[in-house]
Amino acid sequence: MLTVFSVARWVVYSVAGTAAYVVRTLAGVRGGAGRGFSRVPDVLGRVGRRLSDRSGKCKVCWDQPLEVLLRPCCHVALCRQCAPRMPRCPVCNGAIQGTERVYV
Repeated sequence: MLTVFSVARWVVYSVAGTAAYVVRTLAGVRGGAGRGFSRVPDVLGRVGRRLSDRSGKCKVCWDQPLEVLLRPCCHVALCRQCAPRMPRCPVCNGAIQGTERVYV
């Protein structure tokens, strides 16, 4: 069962995972003298691409495409599998009063 605590734990793991990826990537930048800082824009580009790869995915499972519009906040943040289990919007934390299937 999906609870507020499991969603909060997922958010912490997601943020921690992204932070760990940034740290690992930046650790690889530390090269010889003068080489490290010239690669920082490339590293930041890779981090941005990794985060943008998730933009069209469900904000709960990060696996399925976005397919559900939440009412009354109108956020499109969930897939069909996760929407019935969520009592609150993962974006604004507003109560979900209804849903509509959308094709993005």
